[in-house]
Amino acid sequence: MIERLLDAISPHRCSVCGETGVILCESCKYDIIHEAYSGCLLCHKPCGQRGICVSCRRSLPVEQVWCVGDRQEGLKQILDEYKFNNRRAGARPLAELLDEVVPLLPPEIVVVPIPTLPATVRVRGFDHVGLIARKFAKRRELEMRQLLERRSRATLHFLGKSEREKLGPTLFAAKSGVTMPAHVVLIDDIVTTGTTLRAAVRVLQEAGGGGIRMAGTARQPFD
Repeated sequence: MIERLLDAISPHRCSVCGETGVILCESCKYDIIHEAYSGCLLCHKPCGQRGICVSCRRSLPVEQVWCVGDRQEGLKQILDEYKFNNRRAGARPLAELLDEVVPLLPPEIVVVPIPTLPATVRVRGFDHVGLIARKFAKRRELEMRQLLERRSRATLHFLGKSEREKLGPTLFAAKSGVTMPAHVVLIDDIVTTGTTLRAAVRVLQEAGGGGIRMAGTARQPFD
């Protein structure tokens, strides 16, 4: 309701083409999702419908993976506006993009966002991953729960691959007192090396979680 009121007072412009009225117009949305993402989310090699190849699944034991696309062109523009320019309204179209690429899920599945650093949330003013996950869960009429919490204060964005891998085991912990559901879908914004996903999956499994799936808005090849 509040978002619609703000839209009327101060209309948005499409993050990609500049059209007045929406954060992401239908034409640009189609350009992003018209060709389904193919290849393994981690190594980009050909794989089956799981979205992750047999080799990578040994280190990321999930049932299935979905991704909107590579972080480039229109998807990169709307993600960067949302994440780095604090354009909070971008959460809704990003959740809509996920809704387009993720198939029907079991009604008992729980949506779980990858935790954001508290310091980042304070600076940005909102939890960018949590907000996408919440809007996605609402669209699907699924429960969303914060099952994980950050242990490390490190920011992976500026770290090399080996440094990320060393930090992996210290990134997350299961929230105390929570009961792990039988089926979860992890939500993340940008997947690069898969370090955060491996860490999150490991914690969920050690705490008794199972049936783990994962959905990301974009894949960023590690440079």
